[in-house]
Amino acid sequence: MLKKFLNKLGQRPELFLVVLMVVILAMLIIPLPTWLIDILLAVNISISVLLFIGTFYIQKVLEFSALPSVLLITTLFRLALSISTSRMILIQADAGHIISTFGNFVIGGDIVVGIIIFSIITLFQFIVITKGSERVAEVCARFSLDAMPGKQMSIDADLRAGSIDPEVAQERRSMLEKECQLFGALDGTMKFIKGDAIAGIAIIFVNFLGGISIGMGRMDMSFSHATDVYTILTIGDALVAQIPALLISVGTGFVITRVSEDGKNLGNNIIEQIFSRDFVLLVTGIITLLMGMLPGFPLAVFLTLAVLFFSLFGYRIYKRKAESKSAAGNTSFMSNFSRKQNEEDSANEETFELNNIVPETLPILLLIPQNVYSEKKERFLVNMLKRDFYINFGIQLPDIRVSTMSAESTDCVNLLINEVQAGEFHIAFDYSKVVYWNNALEVMDVDIKILTSSNTESQWIKNEDLPLPQLKALNLTVRSAESELSSYVQSIISQNITEFFGIQETKNILDKMESLYPELLKETYRHATVQRVAEVFQRLLKEKISVRNMKVVLEALASWAGKERDTILLVEHVRGALARYISDKFSVNNSLSVLLLSSEIENRIRKGIRNTSTGSFINLDPEDNEYVMNAFSQGIQSIHYPLTEVVVLSAIDIRRYAKRLLDTQYPELEVLSFGEISDSIKINVINTL
Repeated sequence: MLKKFLNKLGQRPELFLVVLMVVILAMLIIPLPTWLIDILLAVNISISVLLFIGTFYIQKVLEFSALPSVLLITTLFRLALSISTSRMILIQADAGHIISTFGNFVIGGDIVVGIIIFSIITLFQFIVITKGSERVAEVCARFSLDAMPGKQMSIDADLRAGSIDPEVAQERRSMLEKECQLFGALDGTMKFIKGDAIAGIAIIFVNFLGGISIGMGRMDMSFSHATDVYTILTIGDALVAQIPALLISVGTGFVITRVSEDGKNLGNNIIEQIFSRDFVLLVTGIITLLMGMLPGFPLAVFLTLAVLFFSLFGYRIYKRKAESKSAAGNTSFMSNFSRKQNEEDSANEETFELNNIVPETLPILLLIPQNVYSEKKERFLVNMLKRDFYINFGIQLPDIRVSTMSAESTDCVNLLINEVQAGEFHIAFDYSKVVYWNNALEVMDVDIKILTSSNTESQWIKNEDLPLPQLKALNLTVRSAESELSSYVQSIISQNITEFFGIQETKNILDKMESLYPELLKETYRHATVQRVAEVFQRLLKEKISVRNMKVVLEALASWAGKERDTILLVEHVRGALARYISDKFSVNNSLSVLLLSSEIENRIRKGIRNTSTGSFINLDPEDNEYVMNAFSQGIQSIHYPLTEVVVLSAIDIRRYAKRLLDTQYPELEVLSFGEISDSIKINVINTL
C-alpha cells in the first residue's frame, strides 16, 4: 500500500503539496512526540539551507518563479512547528534534543549572555533582514509595474524595425508579464515573513513567562530552576525557528536585490565586479600593509591579507598581458589590409573624404595561419567557398576575404562575419581528415595528428603518407583539409544567414526569377510580401535547406501563403514540398537513421506551444522542459552514431519547436517531420526519445 502511494506521489508531484498541507494542519492540532519534532526541525533546517544555497546559482529571477509559493509554504510549516514545540515546552518542559542543544550552546553557562546574544539575533532578523527585504520587494514590484508599458513599447518597436521576429517578441512579452507577476507576488509574500517574525517574538514571551508560571505552579519548581529550564528551552526553540527564517529571508533578499546578467550567477557577478579594478587591489594591499604596522595591530594577519591583494593584482596584470598577446594575432589582418590600402593610396594622393564613405563592414573574413597563406590559396578558398555554398544552399555569398593570423597558430582558423568572430575551428593543412568509428587507425603504421575542435577530436594523416589502399580496405572515409574547412564555414554561415541575407537579397533573386516564371511570381506577390518571403528563405537556410530549387519553393509559397498566416507553419509547408530533396540530403544509401520522438514528448511539446495574433512560440513549463531535455539527453547519449548522420523524426506541427529545444544542446542534430520523408527512403529507427 505504501509503495503504491509513493509511486503515485512520484507520478503526480502536486500530491506532495497536498500531503504537506495536511501534515501542517495536523501539527497545529495533534500533540507530537519529541522524536518526531526533532525530525521535523531537522527537515526545516535542511530546507532553509537548500533554498539559501540555491539562490546563489540563480542567473535570472524567473528561474525561481515558484519562490513566493515556497516562502508561504515554509512560513506555514515553521509556524506549525513553533506551535508544536511550544505545546511540548509548556506541557512537558521538554521539546527534544535539537531545541535543548541549541539553548545550551547559545547560553554557554551564562543565562544573561545567552539572552543578550539571542536578542541580537532576533532583532537582526526582524529589523535588518525582514524589514529590508520587505521594502526592496515593495520597490521592485512598484518599479516593475511602472516600467511595464515602456518595455512593451520597446518590444513592439524592435518588432516593427525587424530586429526581432514575432516569436521572439511574444517570448519577451511573456517573460515581462511573468516578471511583473513574480515581483507583485513577492511583495505580498514578504508580509507573511514579517508577520512570522512578529509571531516568533510573541511565542518567545509566551514560552518564557508561561513556562515559568506552569513550572512553579504545577511542577513544584523553584523560581531559579524554572527560569533555568524554560530559558534554555525558549532560546533553543526561538533559535531553531529564527535561524531557518534568517537563511530564507537572506536568500530571498539575494534573489530580489540582484541585477540579472546573462549567463552569470550571483557569485560570479560579485567576484568579477569587486576584483575587476587593478588599481583598487593595489591601493587596498598598500593600506592593509600600513595598518599592520600600527602599534598593537597583529602584523602577521595584515601582512597575509596584503600579500593576498598584491598576488591578485599581479595575476590580473599577467592575465591581461596574455590576452593582449593573443588578441594581437587575431587583429593582424587589420595591418595587412592597412598595408594594402596604403599601397593603393600611394598611387593616388587624393584627399580622403569621409562624406563619400558608405558605412559597411566586411561581410565574411577568413583568418588562416601565416604558413599556409598565399594569394593563390586565397583565390582557391574564396572560389571554393562561393561555389560550395551556392551548390548546397542556392544563394550567392557576398565578398569573402582571406587573411592571416599570428605565426604562433598553425592549425587554428577563425571566421568573422561583419568583422565579429563567429567561429573558431582547427584544420590541419597539408593533411587529410580520416572519419572512423573505432580504433581502426591503430592497426596502420602511420603518424596520426589529433586536433580538438568544439570538444571533438579529429584524426589527420599527412597527404604524402596517406595509405589509400589500407583506408579503402577498412571502409574509412577521407576528406581533404579544404573540404573540411568548407564544411565548417558553410555551417557557421548558415547559422548566421540573417546577417547578410535579407529583404534586398531576396528581392534581387525574385527579380531574376520573374523573367523565367512571371505568372508564378505574380501569384506569390499576391499572397506574400518580399519581407515574408525573405523570412521563409532565412528559416530554410538556417536549417541547412537549399533554396536552389526556387520554382518548387515559389510554388509552395503561392499555394500556402494566402492560407497560412503563421510564417513558421508556412515554412513547414514549403519543407513538405521539398520532401524529395530533404530526404536525399540527410539519407545515406537511401536509408535514414532516425531518433523517433515518443508520443509523451510530442504531447508535452505540443502543450507548450502558444498561438497569438502575431505568431506562435513555445513556452514549456519548467517541469515539462526538464522532462523533455532529460529525455533528449538520455536518448542521444545512448546511441553510437555521429550526430551528423542521425536525424530526429517528429510530427509536422511540433518539428520547429523540437528543433529549437534541441539547438540549446545539440545544434548539429537535424529535426525532420514525417511529411518530409520520401516514400523511397528506408527509415531505420535507432532509438526513441
